[in-house]
Amino acid sequence: MSRGTKTVLFVFSVVVLTMIAVYLGICVYFNNRFFPGSVINGMDVSGKTVEEAEELIAADVSDYTVSLKLRNGQSENIDGGLMDFSYVSDGAVQELKDTQNSFVWLSACFNPSDYTMTAKTTYNEKMLKTALDSLECLKPENMEEPKEAEIKETSSGYEIEPEVQGTKLDADKVYEAVKKAVDAGETAVDLDVEDCYVKPKVTHKNKKLRKRVKKLNQYFNMSVTYHVGDTEEVLDYSTIRDWMTLDDDLNAEFNWNKVADWMSDLSDKYDTFGNEMEFTTSLGETVSVKHETYGWKIDEAGEVEELLEILKSGESAERTPLYLESARTYGSGGNDIGDTYVEIDYTNQRMWFYKDGRLLVDTPIVTGNTSKKYGSPEGIFCIYNKEEKAVLKGEDYKTPVDFWMPFSEGVGIHDSKWRNTYGGNIYKTDGSHGCINTPWEQAKIIFNNISVGDPVICYGGASNQGAGVSNIPQPAETRVINDKGEDVTDQQQSESEKEEEQSQEDDIPTVDL
Repeated sequence: MSRGTKTVLFVFSVVVLTMIAVYLGICVYFNNRFFPGSVINGMDVSGKTVEEAEELIAADVSDYTVSLKLRNGQSENIDGGLMDFSYVSDGAVQELKDTQNSFVWLSACFNPSDYTMTAKTTYNEKMLKTALDSLECLKPENMEEPKEAEIKETSSGYEIEPEVQGTKLDADKVYEAVKKAVDAGETAVDLDVEDCYVKPKVTHKNKKLRKRVKKLNQYFNMSVTYHVGDTEEVLDYSTIRDWMTLDDDLNAEFNWNKVADWMSDLSDKYDTFGNEMEFTTSLGETVSVKHETYGWKIDEAGEVEELLEILKSGESAERTPLYLESARTYGSGGNDIGDTYVEIDYTNQRMWFYKDGRLLVDTPIVTGNTSKKYGSPEGIFCIYNKEEKAVLKGEDYKTPVDFWMPFSEGVGIHDSKWRNTYGGNIYKTDGSHGCINTPWEQAKIIFNNISVGDPVICYGGASNQGAGVSNIPQPAETRVINDKGEDVTDQQQSESEKEEEQSQEDDIPTVDL
């Protein structure tokens, strides 16, 4: 080996040995120090001993503050000193250091490590509780109570007014949430995320609340339209709402008394039965007559039950009321007689009959005998029956009539073939038992044109126009009524025919053979 070669080998050996010595020296250095690039919980501990790293961690812990994130973008902080917060060495840093092999320090220089560890800390829980109690966010005057979602009425119906979350905190939940954060060394806690706020019990998503709103809107939009003649009476929610209660199962109940009161008001407005009516007579006078057996009268009890059923259904409806009594028409001022009616003026002993507005009969009559207190009834009545060839019976009479049209408790219009004079003051001393004695021809016209249910207006005129007695010949009575009030005309005719046949046989001459 040449001298030059030896020199090169020597120098090379010295360099290698020097590098090994330096590397080993650095290994010794990092035997108790962290590698370059070592970071613990965000703190750079490169080249620091375990003791130095712990001092750094302890210094960071001494500045510990936990921040409480509140609603509405606000926050409050609790300083670690208020809870005697401090670091406790538990060997965790040493354990991290022990994971570093000092012989591979060079590799660590190119691949730095970021270590995460939970620093062992201690704090005074009572002091933490005291610190929490002093927070502004937990003072009653600073907390807004939560408000439950509720139903409110608007001009267009019902809707749900959303709940208000408020800012009221549950102190126990706040303590547990903050304690958990402090135990973990966390520096922030979101009280909303941790469910520390007192919640409203009922929210806008509540299914029962939504169903209730739907049910209420069903009634808000319903109406019942009553057709009374040409008039409409609309019953809508503005009235119904005061009658209705909705139970927890959404069953609607209605106050019977209030429904009945409304129906009574409707009857008072439209009923004519039993009411007085201003009537313009055929002689041009205005008289007041009372509806006696004619007129409109709503069946209040029956209609209340019908209305209750409609209301319970929650569906809109159109309806014509049930009636106990009815008339021909609804008119202004309670005039419901229409244009087909009989008019009787007791003062003037005169009767008119109008058919579809056309005068068919204008005749003198004889009414009830006032001297015997048989005066004919006043008021508005209606024809309740029609009968041809009737026999009128009383305590002292059994009288055949051809046309019988009763309108008030056995009082009616009929022909009177036994009477040839009408009008004047006959009724005062020679009147009927209450019926309207009518000339035969006029009674026939009325009978053939009037219908059951047509009104009869009876009144005493304000003035007597002085019409005298009229002589009106009547056809002879051909019917025979026995003492029992039975019509025996056919039987009488049969016996007459037999007598005539016998008479003819007796008249045949005898012939001797």
